[in-house]
Amino acid sequence: MHQCISIYPNKTQENTSSQIHEYIALAKLYGFNEVFTSIHLPEWSIEDQLNYLELIAEAAHQHNMELTADIGGPFIRKVLQDESALLRIKNTRLDYLRLDYGYDFKQLETLYHLLNLKGFVINASMMKEAEIRHHLEQFHQIDPAISIRACHNFYVREESGLDSDFALSQTQLFKKYDIPVYYCAPSYDHPRGPLCLGLPTLEHHRYQPLDFVLLELIHRFHADGILYSDEWMSENLFKLIKQVTKDKLIQIPVILKDNLTEIEKRIVINKHIFRYDSNQNYLRSRSSREMAEFAHKIVPDYCVERNAGCITIDNERYLRYSGELQVVLQDAKQDDRVNVVARLQDLSDLKKLAYFREGYTYELIEADEHLPFLIQSVL
Repeated sequence: MHQCISIYPNKTQENTSSQIHEYIALAKLYGFNEVFTSIHLPEWSIEDQLNYLELIAEAAHQHNMELTADIGGPFIRKVLQDESALLRIKNTRLDYLRLDYGYDFKQLETLYHLLNLKGFVINASMMKEAEIRHHLEQFHQIDPAISIRACHNFYVREESGLDSDFALSQTQLFKKYDIPVYYCAPSYDHPRGPLCLGLPTLEHHRYQPLDFVLLELIHRFHADGILYSDEWMSENLFKLIKQVTKDKLIQIPVILKDNLTEIEKRIVINKHIFRYDSNQNYLRSRSSREMAEFAHKIVPDYCVERNAGCITIDNERYLRYSGELQVVLQDAKQDDRVNVVARLQDLSDLKKLAYFREGYTYELIEADEHLPFLIQSVL
């Protein structure tokens, strides 16, 4: 899967060149393979945008990253009338142009050959099937071997992002024609202005944790690539992205009940793979059975009603199942054979646990902040 960072022209940025090099080097270290930028910002002159593009291109190619630039009709017309600008863009060795609006295919044919492009990125959020077919016909007339990708829009304004059904239907349309589809994922370390509300494709991803967004984009929306549309992500976010996309590891903070035994705490605060045959009410940890001694004697304690988000361990009354950990997905009655030992810090993490059949390991970690257990009133 392609992973793409974004870097946009920014006149207020200090030490621009070194920052760009450091950021692209960091992205490469964490497995990214593409850089996205824009060269049709109306508030910028052509000269300033080309200066910035050259800085980004130098760093991208130094680290063997593909380079894609967003471009629109007015800028295309200006560039085609300026031989010097064309030469400068050619020397940046762009791989793809992402087409925004206002272009015609004669212009694209000229750019494709003059700039030695690999291909074009078209808008996955806006095209009907007839438009997709038309674009493919025109592109293949330019070059039968041309590379075509599709990328959904990101949405700056709140309440304007795509809904799930529409995004899925659009993605299915493009995949019908073997066109890979990118989605945009927001981040909030340095959300892009002027609104600074994140830049998601899907509206319900706005303000959501990035690991949940990635789980959905990969497994529900079948993204072939992810464009991290906000820029200057921290190294912690890069680590999180690698955990989800490469290591298949999801961390879930939990709040422990006071006075747990050492064996109970050791069972909970660990890495868990949940049994593939778990049902819709409980996730059963395969790992807890493997790491606990067979029929380990867990003393009965706090055998109370089990609310969604509780973490439980079977006690010795459950005989051979003593020591097995479960995460409760649906409210359940009290059981004298089951100890309630912890709870999820955030109930929304249940949405991340929904992907347990996709081969993820879930690391339960103790919550940083000291919060009361209060299982009955909190859940």
